[in-house]
Amino acid sequence: MARRARYGRRKTNRNYWWILAVFFVGVAAWLLLSIIQGKNPIELFQSETQVESSEIPYDSLQSLLEIEKQNTIKLESELTLFKSNAQAKLVEIDNGTLNLRSKPNTTASIIDDIPSGKQINVYYCLPDSFNIAGNRGTWCKVRHNSVEGWVWSSYIKK
Repeated sequence: MARRARYGRRKTNRNYWWILAVFFVGVAAWLLLSIIQGKNPIELFQSETQVESSEIPYDSLQSLLEIEKQNTIKLESELTLFKSNAQAKLVEIDNGTLNLRSKPNTTASIIDDIPSGKQINVYYCLPDSFNIAGNRGTWCKVRHNSVEGWVWSSYIKK
C-alpha cells in the first residue's frame, strides 16, 4: 500500500514528470535529426572544422604542393613587378651619411650607410607620420647597392 501524504492524498512531483517529458522529447528530436541528416547521432555535436585523424592521400598532397608552387610563382612575379615600379630618389643630408636600417625603427641594426647625393630606389613609405629628432616624416622601404632596408623619409629628396 502506498504511503499517503500527511494531510490526505498522495502527492506527486509534477516538476519531475515535466523534466522527464522534456528530456525524452529532446532525445527523440536528436535521433530524428540524425536520421534526416544521415549521420551518426554523436557526429551532430562534433565541429565540422575538425580534421580527421586519417592520413591524407598522396594525390591530394601532390595537388596541394602544385597549388603552393603556383602561388609562389605568382607572388614572385608580383614582387618583381612591384620592385620594378620603384621610384629613384636622391638622399639629401647635411653632414655624414643616412643609416639604412633592417627594420623601420631607430633601434634596428644599421645595415648600410648612404652618402648624401646618392640615388636610392624607394619601394613604398609607411602611412604613419611622426617626428624623429625634430624631423617630420615616415619610414620608407628602399634599395641601395642591392641592399634593401628602411630610411627616414625627411632625408629623401623628391
